[in-house]
Amino acid sequence: MPPDNPDDFFHAQHELLSQGRFNAANTQLDAMLTAHPGDDRLLHQKMIILAQTQGFEQAFAVSLSLSIPFKQQPQVTFQIVAIMQGLRNIDMNPEVEAEICRVLTCSGIDCTPISELVHLLVQQKIAGAQLEASPLAACNDCPLIHAVLRNFQITSPDAERLCTDVRRQLLYLLQADPESFMDMSDLAVSMAIQGRRNEYAFHIGTDEGAILDRLTSRLSDLCAAEGPATNKALTLLLGALMYRAPRDLVAARKMQALCDPDEMPVLAEFIESDLTEQRILKQYSREFGANAILTDGTSRAVARMYTENPYPRWVTPEWNTNTQALPYPEFFSVTRCPGWRPQSDNPYRRMLVAGCGTGWHPISHALTFPWLEITAIDISAASLAYARMLADRMDV
Repeated sequence: MPPDNPDDFFHAQHELLSQGRFNAANTQLDAMLTAHPGDDRLLHQKMIILAQTQGFEQAFAVSLSLSIPFKQQPQVTFQIVAIMQGLRNIDMNPEVEAEICRVLTCSGIDCTPISELVHLLVQQKIAGAQLEASPLAACNDCPLIHAVLRNFQITSPDAERLCTDVRRQLLYLLQADPESFMDMSDLAVSMAIQGRRNEYAFHIGTDEGAILDRLTSRLSDLCAAEGPATNKALTLLLGALMYRAPRDLVAARKMQALCDPDEMPVLAEFIESDLTEQRILKQYSREFGANAILTDGTSRAVARMYTENPYPRWVTPEWNTNTQALPYPEFFSVTRCPGWRPQSDNPYRRMLVAGCGTGWHPISHALTFPWLEITAIDISAASLAYARMLADRMDV
């Protein structure tokens, strides 16, 4: 049952908090929670008060009691991520692990602010799995490991070493027992997705390189043979995808027919999205490249570098500029720069982003400040192509 006169209640809460009277607001809120236990809006308010008084552990504990539909709202998840930034001690249990997985997989949420926490947790999970009788099976059965590998870019050297160890063990297993390797296909797919996220920057050992060369050679032979692709070729392809992008493997296009969306939906979507993205980028690169006028050698060299490696290949906008998830009018009223604010006599503002790269900042600003008219320029046609693709995807 919702609280009586909720508008009056939350207005009173706002007045108390604006005056810095946190204890009075908390006492008033506890009385309401006693009368209406389990009400999401009241629990959400409790979470906010605890966070404002630096009680991050308690605030996070309250967030766990919110209903899934309520906390799936972007502004609530933003606030939970902000709270997680303040966590210093966290006891892992299935409920906490499930919440971290939810945050990582929540569309449109930038989890970079909690990278230290995420790296620590995935390190603990992989290190613990390595102590099990079957380390790869333990990793394959861990939802948190999959959530991190598929939705977060590993940048910690310690976490990277653990991940490359797991990838190497999977490659050895593929070489020794392909059937058992396919039992770990979910983990191999997660490694492939992480490779795409981190630009395939993980170190490849000499022994791995030799195995990979033999693997891709056998894969090419199988794909060159007459007749349809085989399941054996699919196994080899999955091993190769842990190290190389689908766009870099000619076999990936032939293998698409073998990736049954009903049986291996994540792998099928991974290959399809990468190949589709490559087609779009080539199209836009040709369009932008036709207009390129680069007269000096340095500019041409820089453009070539970013043509080979558009950076960063981002997927999540910088939503966290509004960390308190305020309504837009209120958010704009407290934004320091007057140029961000709409005005009745001149509601539009123009912005030039000179050197926009792959468009993370201008697209994020376009989403956050929808009245801005933004012109973004760059000397790399490939970077502009990536920015155009993401702008299309996010409808800005």
